[in-house]
Amino acid sequence: MVAIKKILLCFCILSGGLITGGVVHAAVLSVQIDSQEIEVGQTISANIFLNTQENIINAIDVVLRFPADRLQVVSPSTGPSIIGIWTNQPIYDNIRGIVRFQGGIPKGINDTKALISRLTFRARSVGDAQIQFGDESQVLLADGKGTRDTLFKEVASLAISLPPPQGPLVTSSTHPDQSYWYNNSDVMFEWTPRGGRADAFSFVLDDNPYTIPDNISDGHNNSIRYRDLGDGIYYFHIKALLEGKWGGVTHFATRIDTTPPASFPITINPSSRTTSQSPVALFETTDTYSGVGYYEIKVVPLNPENEAKPTPSTLFIEGTSPHIISNLNIGEYDIIVKAYDNAGNVRVETKRMAIVAGLFKFITDEGLEIRGFGIIPWFWAWVCIVISLVTLVIIAILVDRKHQLNHKNLVKKTIPDPIKNQLKELKEYRKKYGKIIVIALLLGMPFFSGVSVSALSLDPPQISIISREISNREIFYIGGTVDNPKVLVAIYLQKEETGETREFTIHPEQSGQWFYRHDSLLPAGNYVLWAQSRLDEEQSPPSAQKELTVKPVAIQLGVSRISKEGLFALGLGIFIAISLGLLAFIIERSIRGRKKKERLRKEIKDVEESVMRGFAVLHRDIRAELAEIRGAKNRNEVEKREEEILEDLEKIKKYIVKEVWDADEEAR
Repeated sequence: MVAIKKILLCFCILSGGLITGGVVHAAVLSVQIDSQEIEVGQTISANIFLNTQENIINAIDVVLRFPADRLQVVSPSTGPSIIGIWTNQPIYDNIRGIVRFQGGIPKGINDTKALISRLTFRARSVGDAQIQFGDESQVLLADGKGTRDTLFKEVASLAISLPPPQGPLVTSSTHPDQSYWYNNSDVMFEWTPRGGRADAFSFVLDDNPYTIPDNISDGHNNSIRYRDLGDGIYYFHIKALLEGKWGGVTHFATRIDTTPPASFPITINPSSRTTSQSPVALFETTDTYSGVGYYEIKVVPLNPENEAKPTPSTLFIEGTSPHIISNLNIGEYDIIVKAYDNAGNVRVETKRMAIVAGLFKFITDEGLEIRGFGIIPWFWAWVCIVISLVTLVIIAILVDRKHQLNHKNLVKKTIPDPIKNQLKELKEYRKKYGKIIVIALLLGMPFFSGVSVSALSLDPPQISIISREISNREIFYIGGTVDNPKVLVAIYLQKEETGETREFTIHPEQSGQWFYRHDSLLPAGNYVLWAQSRLDEEQSPPSAQKELTVKPVAIQLGVSRISKEGLFALGLGIFIAISLGLLAFIIERSIRGRKKKERLRKEIKDVEESVMRGFAVLHRDIRAELAEIRGAKNRNEVEKREEEILEDLEKIKKYIVKEVWDADEEAR
């Protein structure tokens, strides 16, 4: 039956070429709803219309999407429809929030308001909802070819609210807006009875918008606080008792989301190590409850020659993916992306990026980027390099051995490991000393800060951004937030190996965000970072400590440094030099060997000709001697002598032929 329907649909499309005509305009899909406002629990009708715009349409595929957490389809029937042949049964999925219609119109249709289907939705929760058509939606022209018509898709918006209160008037000082998400898990509800008085109240908090509290009194209080609620949408239901009768119910919604958006990768196009000075950052994440609100982006230069130039008004700029980063100089950068959800939670991700000179454009984090070919992963690139070197060395050794030449030995140089025992002992001592400093901060010891910290009313700064692993040719940075933008943020940097502690201060932005980028390079080693807030003579407790590792660059000789690119270029140059040397060695030995082989073959040929001539002369002499013997009178002696001569002749022949063959084989 399905096959027959598909055949009929194809017939509709092909036969449409006989009836199509007119000027081509974009068809319009639209959703018309009874009202743009609805209460939780109520239903609403939605009519799906097609305006063909003077075209003749004979096949449609309509995908309708709606927010499944706020709406659900309650009518399983399509009712009247212009679709005459259903190629697939209509799909209603209240979990994914999707409705789909696929079918054909045998005679085609040209109408300004053709009804595709009529649906009924029920409102599930408060908030704004949009009913819109998916990108998969399409309509086909009746032109005999099944051409896709240009399609314009309209959106229907719907505001869903709770029923008007019939009981006490409810407010919330912690979560006042019922349609807004909050990252506070403690909720406070306050209520006032209608008419100004009530004998008792009955209330309950759950995740069902329709709950009716029981007729058991929960007391006379006018407020209640719920603590440590999980993420999600909650509904507070309350009714009042007056003169022995329970009144109507008031429903109040509250939304809680304390979880930041999901962790996400940042992709740099064309590569995180590239010659392009205007790379593109790609990023995207999701949020389970409130949804992703917006992104903020910052580019932090890590090289001293690339000074940081933040905008005067903000440390981060709001952006979307893909985000073009323009006019970067050669050097290394950290791309920091903050993803905020609609409750204010934030997820911070960082991606290291390097703008390199054109000579090293083929170097990427993933491998060797070869123009017109693609990217060879680092593992296979090094495998190919090693195999190539090993193969060349083996060939050189075989050629050298074959022609009994001297071998060239490859000497592997190793650098001895540094002595670490004393450094380890000193490191343990400095760790202990660092803990004493933290205790001194808490106790207000004057030898450390010189400022009394007896008053601990200030909250310490929150550290959310830090360059944890950098090299000693890159700039470190740190950032975060403070509750009071009027404070001064003091940043402490302590090197674990020596115990040396340095202090830096910075004023936060008006929004409470602060960001510090160091103005010079740090020596290699392990560091501990923490921060404090200062306001006049008052000082906060220290924040949680953060670790920072500054790694040495690939090679450092005095004040000269060799970067990863330089080291790779040096290694590549050594590989090319060794390869060319081995090739030259192999070619030179091959040419000399070939000449030697030719000379050896010529000498063997001369020897063979001489032997054959000698053998012929010997053969002739033996034959002559046989003739003389055979002419002798003593027959017995003749036969005996003849037998000995023939046996010797055969042995000489075999011996000479074998030696010649062995010599020729050796020459080959």
